[in-house]
Amino acid sequence: MRKIWNNKIAMIDDDEIAIMIVERMIKKTGLAIEFNGYTSADSFLSSIEKFGISWPSLLFVDINMPIMNGWEFLEELKNEHLLPSTQTVICMLTSSDHPDDMSRFNQNEIVDLYFKKPFKTESFLDTLKYSRKMIAQSHNSGYNSQKIAIN
Repeated sequence: MRKIWNNKIAMIDDDEIAIMIVERMIKKTGLAIEFNGYTSADSFLSSIEKFGISWPSLLFVDINMPIMNGWEFLEELKNEHLLPSTQTVICMLTSSDHPDDMSRFNQNEIVDLYFKKPFKTESFLDTLKYSRKMIAQSHNSGYNSQKIAIN
């Protein structure tokens, strides 16, 4: 299956202000990017399952959320066989310095990026660049996903 950047970004974060910040950063880039923010993992899953929303090229997932945290969300994707059939770069978000989060990031095979909040324009643009590069490189048969932590 050909993997291409589809100009879609989604974010799952219980912090509505963080979602607004990312939405504004995307608008400031001037790029034609479709953005959808979700305040819970359940609302994102409902959109995928019920409404057939296509997977974004880049998915930001906050680690520390009530009800279902980011790591539990990833387990749900695996257990329910909901992993995307197209390339989606998954970026975990955290404002924590907890060493377990970095360890889990390094051990999780479906997570590509780790982003330390707060959002800074330059770091956000780096995330866009890295995710586009990862998808472009996935066309190569010898592609080996490289994990990247962004501060």
